[in-house]
Amino acid sequence: MNLKQFNDRMNQYGERVVKNANDGKKATTKALVTELANHTPSDVGTAKSNWLVGVGSARTETIPAHSPGKKGSTGIANAQSTIDAAVGVLGSAKPGQPLFVTNNLPYIDALNAGHSQQAPAGFIELAIGVARSAARGTKLLKE
Repeated sequence: MNLKQFNDRMNQYGERVVKNANDGKKATTKALVTELANHTPSDVGTAKSNWLVGVGSARTETIPAHSPGKKGSTGIANAQSTIDAAVGVLGSAKPGQPLFVTNNLPYIDALNAGHSQQAPAGFIELAIGVARSAARGTKLLKE
């Protein structure tokens, strides 16, 4: 192998590492949003619907429930819509762009503290643990 071939090979490795890191970042964020959407307590669906992904900066708005309901009747639909919306946003994330997951509802901390009987306290921390496991599974030099 000559120096040019070596240089080309190193450039290829570098490109793969950047692509794989970006893919891992997206997969980790999707895992986080999936856990959050599936485990956030739900009455009318607003809390599940407000796990928002931002690319480059955190989102600051709140949105209505994707599928408004009563007493958790649309929880599964709201969780899936939240995950689908996150996947749509993640598709635009480029290497080097930070990703943010936010829920700007004023009562999300109370829900995480166990205010609802529907989910244990600390569901956000549990979701972060799942996301950490997903991040650890990222392989930078996979084919």
